[in-house]
Amino acid sequence: MIPLRLPEMTRMPEPIILLVEDEPLVLLVAQDALEAGGFAVIPVQLASEAGEHTRQ
Repeated sequence: MIPLRLPEMTRMPEPIILLVEDEPLVLLVAQDALEAGGFAVIPVQLASEAGEHTRQ
């Protein structure tokens, strides 16, 4: 059996979750849970910080 290789342009980029929470402990617990589930997480505490990440 020959392994199937997809061209680079057909691969999906890794999903990234922008996690916004103003309570530090809740942010940390949620980030840990999402990362344990295999997600990449960008944690921020302020809406203004979140806005900056969405513009990138």
